[in-house]
Amino acid sequence: LFCPFFSLQITDDRINDIISEIRNLLNSLEPSPVTDHITVHFKNTLNYIRYEQQQQQQQQTTTAVSDSVSISVDTDPDVQSLSGKLFGSVQL
Repeated sequence: LFCPFFSLQITDDRINDIISEIRNLLNSLEPSPVTDHITVHFKNTLNYIRYEQQQQQQQQTTTAVSDSVSISVDTDPDVQSLSGKLFGSVQL
């Protein structure tokens, strides 16, 4: 995925590295309400990524069974979900 704001390539490996780094940093923080708040938001973000991965998998499954069901799926890469491109192989 290309990030136009920073003119660099964002890879799944880089996203996985960032997730690991955040986990390590959270584990090193002292327990506090602020740490709890950060942890909740981090977990919500991971849940969102999981949800998007599941949606992408379901879309692929739906496309695979289109012989028995009439479904219109746009295969144009510009139209497909950005989140699917972002989070397709992120390891949670």
